[in-house]
Amino acid sequence: MNGVARKKLVITMVVRIEAWDNNESDVGSDLYKDEDDRRKLAEMSELQRELILSERAQKKDDKSLKEKFRPKWDKGKAPQSRKETPPLPSSRVPARSADRQLSRMMH
Repeated sequence: MNGVARKKLVITMVVRIEAWDNNESDVGSDLYKDEDDRRKLAEMSELQRELILSERAQKKDDKSLKEKFRPKWDKGKAPQSRKETPPLPSSRVPARSADRQLSRMMH
């Protein structure tokens, strides 16, 4: 994943988390809000229930990821992109140089 794609992914995750409805944020570790929520979900098909619980788990993970990086963002420092880091030295030999070396070895 390149730096631009990674930055877009982080921004998308932040936007999704910010849009998360507050009543979804109060789910417990078991992903249920309360006993009423548990009863409502129990009345649904297993597929519907699992989809909702899976979405809640994903949102909870997204929120914890956001909180993990929040100190950097609050200070006005976004995570450093790869473009800002110096490129690694190339260990590849240019094609012309490799061709010359090969022709010397053959003669």
